Amino acid sequence: MLIIITLPLLLLVIFYSAFKIVKYLISRNRTHLKPVFLIWILPVCLFVYGGINSLKSIDKSDIVGTYEVDKEFYPGSNANWQNSLFSFVINEKHEFFFYEKLADGNFKVIEGKVEFYRDSNPAMFRIVVANPHKLIDVYPALYRQKFDFYYVFESSFGNMFYRKVSDSTANKQINKDT
Repeated sequence: MLIIITLPLLLLVIFYSAFKIVKYLISRNRTHLKPVFLIWILPVCLFVYGGINSLKSIDKSDIVGTYEVDKEFYPGSNANWQNSLFSFVINEKHEFFFYEKLADGNFKVIEGKVEFYRDSNPAMFRIVVANPHKLIDVYPALYRQKFDFYYVFESSFGNMFYRKVSDSTANKQINKDT
């Protein structure tokens, strides 16, 4: 029903604008351009505003990469400590690798799979690991912003905020102590 009303209205506005532009080209009288400007300024401004303030589109390929704890959410020693000890990687095969740095400098790696339960924008997933881990949230919360996004894991330390730091999935030094 809406298209029955909107389409003729849009065509009317386009033809009226074209008529006024042709009148301007013939007469060179700028007063013919004023209605065209007034008609189109609001839709153009709304279109630009919507584009600037829209949230980042996230599909499966955007999720692939390396993630680290974002120290900017709650700066301080706890955030620095979490950032230095925990990170994860999601690769092109939808494999999940959670890295926990041990006291001796090696990494404990927990492997899992990423299963998408929503393929449309934004792509949403759950993490499937053989042995549940207290720092891995099975359903991480996705928060989108204008130009990027981050995930929040509910963990035994409270919320941990992970931001993508690289599109690369090159694994860290791996010494599997699982």
